Amino acid sequence: DDDGNRLSASLVDPSALIITERNVRLALYFVFEVQRYLRAKMGSDRLRQQGGLRIITTLDLRMQTAAERATAGGRRPDHAQLAMVGLEPNSGEVLAMVGARPGTEGEFNRATQAWRSPGSAIKPFTYGIALEAGWTQASTVLDSPVEYRTPQGIWRPRNFDGRFLDRPVSIRYALNHSLNLPAIRAAQAIGVQRLGDKLPLAGF
Repeated sequence: DDDGNRLSASLVDPSALIITERNVRLALYFVFEVQRYLRAKMGSDRLRQQGGLRIITTLDLRMQTAAERATAGGRRPDHAQLAMVGLEPNSGEVLAMVGARPGTEGEFNRATQAWRSPGSAIKPFTYGIALEAGWTQASTVLDSPVEYRTPQGIWRPRNFDGRFLDRPVSIRYALNHSLNLPAIRAAQAIGVQRLGDKLPLAGF
């Protein structure tokens, strides 16, 4: 009309609705994650039909390049996977993201979609708090069986391989070998509540 408003329109070329995928080479999983977020927030139809969107992200290209270079190197078992996320600790902004071993096909992001319990990731925090409390790398803790009564029955934690040394080991040795029983005993010794207070700061 005279004011520049569109009153009607017809689709002349149906292929105009087909948006070709961009060939993303850098920060592939970061881009996949942004796309997943936008689809969840806005819906695929709106993203494809609305157009004109300007998406501003927190990606740091230098950090992303360094992350991709770091994950491309190194020796790993044949079928081992990996993930890496670089964060700005004060704001939580994601600066870099690698969601799989280089060369992996598909969009499955091990950094955001591979849900898992914290598991052994808690051990460095356990021993870190022990060091803050005055322990040293040479401080020892028993690698031997232990059991706890819980509402669900008796819990008997084990080391990953099902074996134990049945003797004291240094916390350095325990961490190097990712032993579960010494970590549990160390957490008890320093106080589970003290450990629990630290974990939210670490993102758990």
